[in-house]
Amino acid sequence: MKAKHAEKRPKITISLWLFIAIIAFLVLLIIGITFYSVQRELNSDNKNNNTTIAATEQMTAAETTQAVTEETTEQSIQKTTEESTEKEEAAVEPTTQAIVVSGAESADKNLNFDAEMYPYKAFDNVGKREASVKEVFGSVYGGEGITFDKNGLFSDNITQSEYNYGAYTVTDGVINMTYSNDKNKSAEIISYKGNVPSEIKIDYVGYDVYFKIGSAN
Repeated sequence: MKAKHAEKRPKITISLWLFIAIIAFLVLLIIGITFYSVQRELNSDNKNNNTTIAATEQMTAAETTQAVTEETTEQSIQKTTEESTEKEEAAVEPTTQAIVVSGAESADKNLNFDAEMYPYKAFDNVGKREASVKEVFGSVYGGEGITFDKNGLFSDNITQSEYNYGAYTVTDGVINMTYSNDKNKSAEIISYKGNVPSEIKIDYVGYDVYFKIGSAN
């Protein structure tokens, strides 16, 4: 009987170890499957996060580009509007200047004309007082004036000491007079009678001398 029991013990021991090995393998298999599942889920989450971040960055870049484009467009529109306004103002200014002179109602005021203009009063710009015509021209003043012709010529007979003549043009309310002796003067038109200047003002070395159509005083 003892011999039979001794022969059965090794079989039981081998079976036990085989069972333990199977259990251990199953446990390791379960752990491996679980680890693989967890790792796969983590990788999926990371992929989703990366996709979300990339999409967010693209949206932010698109919004920034749109904002810059809108700002650039608005600045371009504003600049174009300002330039158009400046051009309109520049186009209006010459018209405004043309009607400043009393009686100047059309562009015909720049035409040459026929008129005899005589000095009738003067003003001392230094002393800030009225002055006589004789005070300005002295004893050589002969009581004559300036004659303008439509052909663009004029003659100056104000003084008895010399006879001056030359050519003239009319531009923007100013008569530009060029004398034959290279002396130049500008006469500011004060008023008109029709399209003909009826009163002008000329500067004579600190004196403003006023002329009008008609005869000398």
